[in-house]
Amino acid sequence: MVNESEYSVVDYEGDYVLPDAKEAPLAIRLIQIQPREPDKSPFSSTIKLKMRVDEQAPEHGRLGRLSRLASKLTLKAKVPEKDLTIVPMNEIPEGEPKMRDRFTWGNYVAMSYSWGKKEEWEMTDKDRKEAAEKEEEARQKRLNELSYDSSDDEKEDTNGQYTDGEVHHVLLDGRRIRIRYNLWAALLAFREMKPFQSIWLWNDALCINQQMTDAGFKERARQIPLMSVIYRQAGNIIVHLASGYFRDEDTPWVLDYLQGIGANYRTEYYEALDHAEPTIAQSHRQKAKSQLERSAKEWVEVMKADLQKSARQGDNDYAMISLYDFFDRPYWRRLWIIQELAMAHHSAPILCGDFVTQWRYIRDGALLLSMMADTIRDAMQRALKRANRTMKSEPSFEHVAAIAELSVSGNRKSVQQTNELLLLLKPGVMEAKNHSNSLRLTSNGIGGMRMPLMKTLPGSPIQQSLTLAADAQCFMDKDRVLGLLAIPALSTLPLHNDTHLASLPTTDIYVQYAKACIQADHSLGIFAFLEGGMSNPHKGRRVPSWCPSFHLKSKIGRLQGDWHPHPRRPIYTRGDSESWEFEDEFAPKFEGDIMTCPGWVIDSVDVMQGVPTRIWSTLVGGTSTHGKRAPDSFNCLLTSFPESRPRDSDFLYKRNWDFLQANRDLPIGGKPLSSYFTSAPTPTSGPDFRYRPAAPSDPTITEAHRAMEARTKFRRLMTTSNRPLMGLVPASTQQEDVVIILWYHSRPLIAKAVKDSDSEGYMFLLKGEAFIPGIMDGELVDSGELEGMEMTNFKFY
Repeated sequence: MVNESEYSVVDYEGDYVLPDAKEAPLAIRLIQIQPREPDKSPFSSTIKLKMRVDEQAPEHGRLGRLSRLASKLTLKAKVPEKDLTIVPMNEIPEGEPKMRDRFTWGNYVAMSYSWGKKEEWEMTDKDRKEAAEKEEEARQKRLNELSYDSSDDEKEDTNGQYTDGEVHHVLLDGRRIRIRYNLWAALLAFREMKPFQSIWLWNDALCINQQMTDAGFKERARQIPLMSVIYRQAGNIIVHLASGYFRDEDTPWVLDYLQGIGANYRTEYYEALDHAEPTIAQSHRQKAKSQLERSAKEWVEVMKADLQKSARQGDNDYAMISLYDFFDRPYWRRLWIIQELAMAHHSAPILCGDFVTQWRYIRDGALLLSMMADTIRDAMQRALKRANRTMKSEPSFEHVAAIAELSVSGNRKSVQQTNELLLLLKPGVMEAKNHSNSLRLTSNGIGGMRMPLMKTLPGSPIQQSLTLAADAQCFMDKDRVLGLLAIPALSTLPLHNDTHLASLPTTDIYVQYAKACIQADHSLGIFAFLEGGMSNPHKGRRVPSWCPSFHLKSKIGRLQGDWHPHPRRPIYTRGDSESWEFEDEFAPKFEGDIMTCPGWVIDSVDVMQGVPTRIWSTLVGGTSTHGKRAPDSFNCLLTSFPESRPRDSDFLYKRNWDFLQANRDLPIGGKPLSSYFTSAPTPTSGPDFRYRPAAPSDPTITEAHRAMEARTKFRRLMTTSNRPLMGLVPASTQQEDVVIILWYHSRPLIAKAVKDSDSEGYMFLLKGEAFIPGIMDGELVDSGELEGMEMTNFKFY
């Protein structure tokens, strides 16, 4: 065990105490890495740090972002002069689009680093033995088909204790301070690279008091809500991805590849003339949109054709495995990096061992790969199979692309709208053209579209960020919300930079955040994250059924798509009287933990016989994995299941087979559900003994199975009473639950009605969203049936 007497603790309340919040609300600590002793090797030379308290004084008589915010919060205090030397980390390389930075370089740099494991060169025999035992334990869990979460391997001890294998030390102003491996590895890498020497750095582990004391809790409650201004005021963000050779992948090749393909979709080009006068800026954006779209489309077509060439199989397999390993690094799935990368400058340096690239290349490369996500994912799976490896988790390039989209949209400058465009007819000849309604530009692009042109995740920025957070690794329940507050695209949230939120109990944080999301975009989009009625008591207080339990690991399959079972309502526009009056009358309202919202009860859940309406479409929630309408080719699900459960350990869609078997006896049109499926016998010998869902040359079945797996998790099938329709509902749905439609939500919901003890009416416990063909596309509205139903003011508790 660790000898505690060998270490000191950082004297946060003495040498490095922060000024009173009223006098300097935005004071932070910074550290500086001291040069290595020249006669010692990098790994044997102890890392030496200095620390200082920085109050972010006005720069050259001009108020900066932090100081402007401070002046709003309190009277300006006289502060001593600070070292405000500008530290330009990187210039835009030759040949890249020239544009103004979105902020002035600050006098410090913020760190973002991986939660990676120790590298082989650093492990002791004891470390190797412990790692082998842990891997064997995990293997046994998988063999027994128990719930296994690879993030368990990375967890911190909740008491803040260190194990022998995690301990490293640094000298902080002469004191021996213990730190975790991941921070030590990042500091070591930064010390050895000249561009990062002698700069002042901020990181949460050392610069915020993390001690489990009253002072530590109080300081974290003060500092965490300031993360957005800390990262945005930084001169840049530097990222450490861990070693250069993680799982034997070829890092130099991956970085060169991403930098190469990124030239086909350089998103910065869209904003290259934003600093010009509005007519020129808007005209350039229109031209850039079409050029970027054409360039990306050409690359996708060439890439798809290349992956089909048998002569290129070896090279393609190498490429797919290298990309999979690169995006499979633990860093990309950390929750806090969502906001860190969302605020990063496009030139933010990313270190991977001894290699350096920039965020712009990773970002644009991930966006391109996501434009053909299913093809890339299938190619990765086949390449790993041929290398006798298993895809243990879905590749993270789409996760990174979704972060990139939040970054681009949240940091994009608003360009004043103009009445005309300048079109280049030929060199030297320009023509001014009035906008047509179809080309009317907004600050986000043509017709309100954002760039990038594709949307990796559907919905508003709120939904996109919550989807990312649901799939990210996070050790503290509070951080599920606090780790999102600094995302620029969420700046309209009432809780943005709320300095009191972090001090509240976890359940209160969840409830206030859910309320803020509803009030910010005037929708109930957060209902996509309800966990099927599994809102259990949390630390003495139950999470209301309308509020997602953000801390739960088991995520219900999310329904997507552009559905509208309710009447169309005016789009909420600030300042528009019609939409404002509508919102004032029908907007969701809160009284404590009770939410009231208007809608209709349209049916109840039963096990009566339904009618067979596109059964295969119900299994995929009517959509593909990216929320587009499911193609008719997905009817292959009716013939793609084997007769018996697949034995192949690499078959990713066993859960689909289990789901079908669990619902096989559901009566549909007078027959059991299973009778609508044609199963081929499972081979017992020969080359097809190991069942495959699809041949590499025909990815349709794989895509359909992937879509089904994405929608059916923690769900089951049911039929309705009055309209014999089959639906996909939360697994907790029971007979006599009701199907409801709300004004403010684009999908039907399942709820349980409970007598209200304080009145003669009912209150409702929400269980989650449902997909029910026959009402999803406004059929009840078009038929006039909805008009004849009584509207209810639902009270959800």
